[in-house]
Amino acid sequence: MGNDYKQELSEYKAARNIKPDDVSRPIPAKKDKKRWCGGKVGKEHKPICGRYVDVKNDYLKNMKQKTGALSRIENWYILYCSECGKELDTYNEHWKDPKPDWVVEG
Repeated sequence: MGNDYKQELSEYKAARNIKPDDVSRPIPAKKDKKRWCGGKVGKEHKPICGRYVDVKNDYLKNMKQKTGALSRIENWYILYCSECGKELDTYNEHWKDPKPDWVVEG
């Protein structure tokens, strides 16, 4: 007889967490931030073509000037955003594929 209040309390707690089936909360969709510059929806990337060695880091650029022996990396072009720095595409001169329109030498 002394356990009735415990059972009533547990039933009360269980009943308060039950929601009717017809009431559903809409789940917000995730934003597609990868497509946009800086993760800001609606802001387009500003793509620029450049050589991998010139764009990526100063260490490679200095090695190229000192030794001139970066032939494996020199053939790479990357299309990157001038605002956020995201790499949008890559191309290597030794690939058999036709050269994309965005590759600009010079």
